[in-house]
Amino acid sequence: MAPHKPVLLLAFIDLFDNGLLTENRVYVDADLVGAFLENWRLLVEYS
Repeated sequence: MAPHKPVLLLAFIDLFDNGLLTENRVYVDADLVGAFLENWRLLVEYS
């Protein structure tokens, strides 16, 4: 199981909802990494 793509999509949605993603291009920056890591922490169980 590799949940990376759905978690990344959720990070994009979070940025869009917060008004941080306003154009049709996505850059890897601190906002995207932070949103990804927060969603990862909340949604992915690992041992």
